[in-house]
Amino acid sequence: MKKQKVGLVVDNPHRDLEGLVLVAAHLAKKNFEVLLIPMYKQRFVAKSQKVDIIVLNYLRPNNLETFLDFKRVGIKVAVLDTEGIAGGNFEEFANYVCKTKMTQLIDLYMFWGAGQLNAVQQRKNYLPKKTVITGSPRHDFFVEPWVQTIDNKACHSNFVLFNTNFPIVNPKFSSDKEDEYKTMLDVGFTPETARNVVKQNMAAFVGMKKLFRTLAEALPGQNFILRPHPFENADGYKELEEFQNIKVVQSGSVNSWILSSFALVHLNCTTAIEASLVGKLVVTPNWLNDTAIYRHLPNALSKSVDTIEEMIEILSSKSLILDTSRWSHDTINLELLYQSFHDIDGKSAKRVAEAIRDLSCMISLKSSIPKKSTLKKFKMFALNFSEMPILWQLREKLKNTNKSKYFTAIEVEDILKRLSVVAPLFEGITALEVTRNGQSKSKFCDIVAVSLEDAGSS
Repeated sequence: MKKQKVGLVVDNPHRDLEGLVLVAAHLAKKNFEVLLIPMYKQRFVAKSQKVDIIVLNYLRPNNLETFLDFKRVGIKVAVLDTEGIAGGNFEEFANYVCKTKMTQLIDLYMFWGAGQLNAVQQRKNYLPKKTVITGSPRHDFFVEPWVQTIDNKACHSNFVLFNTNFPIVNPKFSSDKEDEYKTMLDVGFTPETARNVVKQNMAAFVGMKKLFRTLAEALPGQNFILRPHPFENADGYKELEEFQNIKVVQSGSVNSWILSSFALVHLNCTTAIEASLVGKLVVTPNWLNDTAIYRHLPNALSKSVDTIEEMIEILSSKSLILDTSRWSHDTINLELLYQSFHDIDGKSAKRVAEAIRDLSCMISLKSSIPKKSTLKKFKMFALNFSEMPILWQLREKLKNTNKSKYFTAIEVEDILKRLSVVAPLFEGITALEVTRNGQSKSKFCDIVAVSLEDAGSS
């Protein structure tokens, strides 16, 4: 019997790849062929590899036409939202999810927690065909047994981790903040909200760099690792490297840096969740926060600090930091964590795989899918034309910076090896590169996906 093909869209490898490899490994053991697909390659791979199910990283207005094209050719579409707590609260998350007004066409929506699902359920006209609460696969790595698979050999020791979160004003994949402003409008922000977000992010970006300079000067014997958000430009922090105790690092999974640190300083960054799960002190500079950038959950799990002097006092006292009982979460925050992430029990990836398996057994129901306008048909023709070998290579060359979103079978195999240490059943899974043209190799990112398959299954 021919194996069904499942495509998992990977938005950013540094953040998402480990969790999705774990999902893919579970699917491979259920007799699926799984394709891990860089986000920019999803249209080409879905078409050329004839996938049966594709799992998108989100559905927003900016990728609506791609989603509808998948539906038009009979591909089942699921969503595992890697921005699963997007927005300041559950209500804002539901607004983003339902903005396209096409959510009801999604075959399966996998929510991280009941809070997000309940908010979307209030919008009955836009409820996906099938919903399930799975938790977040990337958080599986912060509980047993998967926490043992985090590779932190390359990390430093005895450091405070600075995690920043300013891709809107310090972008890596676009030319400037004006492009990011337009992207926010594309995904559903109002112009006023988008302007406020840009303004407040810029003020916080400048304020955080000032805080880092002050801490480096006040604590010269303390090492600091500054890890920009995967979508940020690391050069935006280059001036901070004049301090011998600050090192800017953007490589590797954030999981390893969190596990190796003894404290995390952040502003509205969801890595506060991962750090709190492994008992790190999580500190946030409250004086830099503002309404348009405030995120409730990361702040609820953090020690809120009102002055730079208080921040220095906390970070200079190792005994204070190591007394984790001082920073334990109350029952309100634990309930918020549950509503946002369900059971953080190491089984989220398995629940995702089971939901996809169930979807594969379901008969596709006919849906009324909007017809493509003449303008959109022309745009699609131009896009398909640009996938000719020479034009593809030229486009890849011109978008050189985007290649940091790509990954290889070697990286996937490394994750699989680490997973196999605690889950020997994954040892028979192989990772192979899927290239755009099997007859000729291009130096311009010829790899379009990585295929996972269980060699022992039939």
